Amino acid sequence: MFMRKVELRQLAEECDMNDEDFKEFCELFTSFGSIFDLSLVDDTSDIVIVKPNEFLSNLSKAFDNPPNSKMYTENGIITKTTAREMFGANQGETFMSVLALVGMVAVVPGGKYAEDETHEVCYYMPCARKRKQERFMDKEAVRLLLNNRSPINFVNFEVAFTNFMLKHSFAQLQSSTDENRTNIECTDNSNIITMTYRGDEIEVKRMKKFITDFHMMPSCAINVM
Repeated sequence: MFMRKVELRQLAEECDMNDEDFKEFCELFTSFGSIFDLSLVDDTSDIVIVKPNEFLSNLSKAFDNPPNSKMYTENGIITKTTAREMFGANQGETFMSVLALVGMVAVVPGGKYAEDETHEVCYYMPCARKRKQERFMDKEAVRLLLNNRSPINFVNFEVAFTNFMLKHSFAQLQSSTDENRTNIECTDNSNIITMTYRGDEIEVKRMKKFITDFHMMPSCAINVM
């Protein structure tokens, strides 16, 4: 199902294919959907999906039959163990690498998820959560309006927000009681930054941990893309 691009390149050399022909081959057959060369999405990737239909089928089966894990269904957290249960012992991490590359999951470094005691890398998939949604608008939050031409949807925007915030040493992902909200704690000053999706707009807000007095988040802090 997966192949390293260097391995595919070796096969191409055996067929007397030069570098330019190999590049055109990968681009053409990716456009046909016969393969999926992930280096066309991120040039640092060395993964080629050589059986896209099988990949999508396995992905569909995994999501149609989610793991019996509260971390997954309530918090959208996929541990390495859960990934192996979903996609197989040998391909779990590769599947997660692909999902991270296309923006479906955020990579959470060890110690960056508040409820994780293993301090291992895990993954955050916002769309996996099965909770109630926060529907009441917050007048004190910074509001970002989305237009119909925007290529950014709820999943990849929230993932991008999480990835950006977790680059900072003081940031830690917190669990959320709402399906459409992501919480990041700033451990250096006990602030909680929340991002809430509301269909055609996104709300971003900062509050003090354990304090109900909310404060508007500076507009400069929302430039996460």
